[in-house]
Amino acid sequence: MTIETYYPNLNVKHLLDKIRQEALRQNLALGVPSAPVPPPPPATGELVLKGDFDREAINNQIDYIEGFIKTAESRAAVRNQLPEKFGRLPWLLFKPLQAVALKILNTIFRDQREVNFNLASALRECLQLNRQLLSEVENLRSQSRRDLENLMAFSQSLSGYSQAVEKNLVNNTQNLQEKLHNFECQTKEWEVRIQEYFQQRLQALESEYQDQLQILDQRWGDIGNHIQEQTQEQLQILDQRWGDIGNHIQEQTQEQLQNLDRKWGDIGNHIQEQTEEQLQNLDQKWKELAYLGQEKLERQMRESEERSFQNIHYLQIDLIQQKRLLGKFWEGGIPQLSQPLSPELKPAITTELDHSLDAFYAAFEERFRGSRAVIHQRLAVYLPLLKEAQIAPGDSLVLDLGCGRGEWLELLQQNGYKALGIDLNQVVVAECQQRCLDVREADIIDYLQSLDDNSVALVTGFHLIEHLPFEILMKLLSESFRVLRPRGMVIFETPNPANVLIGSCNFYFDPTHRNPLPSLMTQFLAKYSGFSPVNILNLNPSTETPIAEDSETAKRFNEYFYGPMDYAIIGYKL
Repeated sequence: MTIETYYPNLNVKHLLDKIRQEALRQNLALGVPSAPVPPPPPATGELVLKGDFDREAINNQIDYIEGFIKTAESRAAVRNQLPEKFGRLPWLLFKPLQAVALKILNTIFRDQREVNFNLASALRECLQLNRQLLSEVENLRSQSRRDLENLMAFSQSLSGYSQAVEKNLVNNTQNLQEKLHNFECQTKEWEVRIQEYFQQRLQALESEYQDQLQILDQRWGDIGNHIQEQTQEQLQILDQRWGDIGNHIQEQTQEQLQNLDRKWGDIGNHIQEQTEEQLQNLDQKWKELAYLGQEKLERQMRESEERSFQNIHYLQIDLIQQKRLLGKFWEGGIPQLSQPLSPELKPAITTELDHSLDAFYAAFEERFRGSRAVIHQRLAVYLPLLKEAQIAPGDSLVLDLGCGRGEWLELLQQNGYKALGIDLNQVVVAECQQRCLDVREADIIDYLQSLDDNSVALVTGFHLIEHLPFEILMKLLSESFRVLRPRGMVIFETPNPANVLIGSCNFYFDPTHRNPLPSLMTQFLAKYSGFSPVNILNLNPSTETPIAEDSETAKRFNEYFYGPMDYAIIGYKL
């Protein structure tokens, strides 16, 4: 620690040189003998501790500097008398002037004395601080010595500890090697045990598999015999029904002919017994009665024929379905009854089972859809729309999705359009093909996805969209928009839930319907899929007589209960 630490702007070396020069100059000027010149301080002007710490040498240096400070303090004191040389001759002659000279001298050097006094005080304080710092240095050296001794001791203990740790690591490594060797031995032993266990389990599973195969073979044999017995029973029942129906029709025809013969005989005898005037009247009345009777008889015969035709048609559809199922089974199932079914036969049987309700739905449409003539009349309303959209016959492909019995295809064919029908029902597909209509059995979404963009002029679907889940309906609209050519058109007809009777009751006649579709919602779905514009066409108002009143309530009631039973959305691709 040096003086510059507390007075950074103070140059101690320069200051000490100045003090020595001033003191020497004053001594020479005043004739005061100068003190012995001390040896010069270190070149740096600092008390630098190098090498070993020598307290005695440092104290000597401090005492040496303190001698300078005492000299400076003596020079800084106020003088009460002149130097001794002024007391000798010839200076005694000027003794009265000595007091005046002393005062002048003190006045001249007053500032210098204050500077010297302040410097001496500062140097003395620095020496005092240096002494304190020396004490602190000694304490630090002793503390460092103790810390070094502790560190050496700790280093020795750490060396011993590291040797012990190294020894433990060697022992642990040997133990781990032994355990690893033991683990490898146990692993090999477990591998042998696991292999033996899985071999035993595999043998057991193979034996169980063979037992199950035998049981399945036996069950398939029983199922084949049972199916063959049921098939023979159903054929016998069908033959018996056909015979009963024919006998019943023949018996009714003979009874009606006998009744007619008997009536004609009675009438003839009665006519012969009457007079000519009565005969003329009877002839006239008989003609009227004969005409009415013949009309009634013809109506009854037509109704009987229609019922018979429907019954025969249902039986024929059911028989076709049974033959198809039996054909599929006899083609691939019978040869494989003694063994598990092949992968090729399972999808075929599953597909046929998916069509188990085709005959039912065909009969259901025959009962509730209406006659073909009525449907032709209803669908004819769309033909002018095709002309307005400039969909010309011949070169424009019309795709009818869910074509059903094919009334719309017949109407298009009669007007020269190239029409193709798609349906999943095998029964109605076969009927349409018998009518020389181009109908294919396929899923509507799969078929649409197989078509190219802009390849169809018109896409139609009559009473189709109410059968579809919402996701399939959105995909149907999207795919229809894709395959339509520019300025193409779509027509989708569906029951109108705005008619209360339709929405609450008649809609659910068909068990395959999912939920009613309000017209505004269906229009929005079509617009969302890209069609623009999309028009709503209300169709087929109720044939029942509405309330004949002019009140607002009656009008609203007639609108809700006797309004259009169907509607269609008509969308365009511009």
